[in-house]
Amino acid sequence: MGKRKHTTRKRTSTTLNPRAGKRARTSQDSENHNPDSPPRSSQSPGPDGPSHSPSQVPELNEDMSSQELYQTSRQLQSQLNELRQSQQEAGRNALANITNQSDGGSDEEPSGEEPDGKFVLCKGKQFCYTNLLFLPDEDACFTTGLDESYNDLERFETEENRVQGALRELREFIPEEYHALEEWNGWVRHDGMNDQRSVFANRMRGNPGWFGRSVGEFAPTGREAWVDLVGRKPDPENRGKYYYDTFDVPLLHAEYDGALDLDKVFLNEHLFTAHAGLTRGPSGARQLLTGKAAPKKMPVLEKLWGLKKTTPGMIASAAVYVRWAHSRDEEFGPVGDVTGIEWWKDFNAYLEYLKTGLAEKSDCVENIFRVWDTKFYPNSAESSVGHGNNSNAAENSRAAALDALKQRMRQ
Repeated sequence: MGKRKHTTRKRTSTTLNPRAGKRARTSQDSENHNPDSPPRSSQSPGPDGPSHSPSQVPELNEDMSSQELYQTSRQLQSQLNELRQSQQEAGRNALANITNQSDGGSDEEPSGEEPDGKFVLCKGKQFCYTNLLFLPDEDACFTTGLDESYNDLERFETEENRVQGALRELREFIPEEYHALEEWNGWVRHDGMNDQRSVFANRMRGNPGWFGRSVGEFAPTGREAWVDLVGRKPDPENRGKYYYDTFDVPLLHAEYDGALDLDKVFLNEHLFTAHAGLTRGPSGARQLLTGKAAPKKMPVLEKLWGLKKTTPGMIASAAVYVRWAHSRDEEFGPVGDVTGIEWWKDFNAYLEYLKTGLAEKSDCVENIFRVWDTKFYPNSAESSVGHGNNSNAAENSRAAALDALKQRMRQ
């Protein structure tokens, strides 16, 4: 793209604008992923469990089992990647003033610069966790025009409506000045969302201690033990076969008692720990688990992204990440490479459940947001108060949860 003529224009400061007040980045500037670092594999890295802090180098000894050797080698590779990342970050400009809200002021700025790719990339990473973990149709979301007849109340009724809903959400989240750029697809989708999914998947699998698991229990063979916690159940339509339920999942419930409970779903402590670890870094997860204040050495995503309240996307994303981390899947993607779980459908079902409940002011859904905001954003003034999932049983489980919610709202 050719350079523009250098002129001077007035520009209003906006939230998440990295060009407003840059400062030098140091090697200790962030315990979260740097937008400029190359995408990482979403395969399981080494753990940062109770016996392995990030500052300690894991030791190899001849008494280790094959699983322990496997996990320790993963941890060494993960630490090496982190070291390389911190070296790459040294001397780079930080994304500063990211948490500042628009103050209505203006500043003089040369308009000859090309649009800031780092800014859009950072916004894409945030959008992936706080709004939509998976886009309903990635190509369509960047090529389809706005349908003026779209009704947001019908967002989840058809695939076309899902695309329109996602398209509007995406365009509202990314500043308008970037929409016409041909690069914004790559910045948001490839460099932003895809990379952030990989980073978070690595962090989830690399920290079994967050969930009270050992290194061996989070190894590939160890995760076989968690299939029922992830939601595996006998398929009522196919004797001898199994499917993974979407809502009737022990890992999603507080004090699971054997069935979907609208008053307990999305309130499992593991979801809280995951959210803390993903948005506040490993030290944030440890603080939530131990109650001990975490050292305030480095900025975390909660600050970089300016998170101030719980969103439906946060809860839905955390639910998918927690289930995936305990599953037998190796790669994190829309469909499980081992289990066949359609993670993208489960995410959409969670999002629909939460958004529908908020729109209809359902008591059980409003309580979910109340609990999350109390735990993470107490000052929020705008609280949002092998086995596949191709079976009809999986679809029925999603429909049953939504039907139960609608029945509750009619009471």
